[in-house]
Amino acid sequence: MGYTSFACSCPAWGQKRYLVLCCALLIPFGTHVCFKMASSIEMYIMDGMEITREQYGVLNSAVSWPALMLVPVAAGYFMDTRPTRYAVVFFSFLPVLGHLMFTLAVISNNYTHAVLARFIFGIGESAMTVAPGIICLQWFRSEGQIAMALGFVEASRSLANLVGKVSINFGLFLGGWEMTLWFGLAMCVLSLHMSFLYFIIESNTEQQLDSSDFISTKSRPQSNRSCGVKCMKQLPTLFWMFCILNFFYHSPKHLFDSVSADFIYEKWDVEWTNAIWLTSIPYSLPLLLAPIVGYVLDWTSYRMAIATFALVLLTAAHLILGLTFWSPLLGLAMMSVTESCIPTILSFSIPLIVPYDLSGVAFGVYTIIEKFGKVVGDPLVGRIRDSYGDYVVDESIFAAMAFCAVLCCIAIIVMDSEKLLSSDIAGTAVKMCDTAERHAPINDRTDIPEISYRNA
Repeated sequence: MGYTSFACSCPAWGQKRYLVLCCALLIPFGTHVCFKMASSIEMYIMDGMEITREQYGVLNSAVSWPALMLVPVAAGYFMDTRPTRYAVVFFSFLPVLGHLMFTLAVISNNYTHAVLARFIFGIGESAMTVAPGIICLQWFRSEGQIAMALGFVEASRSLANLVGKVSINFGLFLGGWEMTLWFGLAMCVLSLHMSFLYFIIESNTEQQLDSSDFISTKSRPQSNRSCGVKCMKQLPTLFWMFCILNFFYHSPKHLFDSVSADFIYEKWDVEWTNAIWLTSIPYSLPLLLAPIVGYVLDWTSYRMAIATFALVLLTAAHLILGLTFWSPLLGLAMMSVTESCIPTILSFSIPLIVPYDLSGVAFGVYTIIEKFGKVVGDPLVGRIRDSYGDYVVDESIFAAMAFCAVLCCIAIIVMDSEKLLSSDIAGTAVKMCDTAERHAPINDRTDIPEISYRNA
């Protein structure tokens, strides 16, 4: 069984939840900044290394290669069965190493080393995408505040994405575009320090809790689930539908992010720095709305209806950007509304439909699905742009994928015969699950979350 909630095991430790939430927000912050930073300095990298857009796409997709090697699933399983702090510290170190290597490779115009560095960075980045969700489930599931906590995580992610998008301005302010890379390294070091802080908090909490209060000793894996890929076979069908939705939402999102600055720069003939600021708009509104949406999701019964509406807006946004010459502000603002809702809904679906002791694996699968589109799509987007001379075909493909996401939402609503996603007492269900889990014998705990959710 995965580890129980600290706050639930001993109410006194509930006061630490908010410090832990700050850690969950900042542990992946540096990786998100550096992940989006490439698009901010795209023009400088291509000119300096003398590479094509297709080669630039390979450089971007290298970050996602580790996900196809099941690194996120392995990290999620490790967090399910052992103290989260060990995986957090280990995987927080890799982005620091990878981005340092990338910085040196770009400055020396070594393309091969830059691709290798992005791969190493991606190993840590793919695991850091899993960690915040696990931490939020561990500390907030007993309080019926999971979606709100995940909403803050998504707001922090949006802030990191925004900072990464406009990071070229920090670099130019500090003396040159190369300083942008060193700024990203500083953000990764900050995240590493936050992982050390979380290590201390979790370690102290474990030591001070009495064994009668804290049922999980964390001295050995308590899960009787199979390890590796076999865990994935135990995930419910509804979860796999969310994975398909995840693919059709995140693929156009990440692919558009990779080329958005160049797209706006060429189509509307604006200055590069202004194009960079415009591409940060989709991440502006979620800074305020994502936590509010998370709070609403904890109690509303219309989660999938909200998701469907948001994805319709995303489809329309790509059509407007690709087929018209209207101001890009309209399409980017519509994307911002979608970004405020969908990521939190996708994350919140896991505690509602997946047994708690498989939540780490589920978040890992989410990450793999999210990255798959980038691995395949980034080089293709560059090739299509080079072949047709503009991004009209690319934007049409993005709109078609967003519409497929709308169809997935409708299919999920139809398939949810037990109304697991539409119950307005979902927060109570999670709290009931945690209470039942805490008082059950250790050997019997693995069945409790599934029963509790289904009875909700």
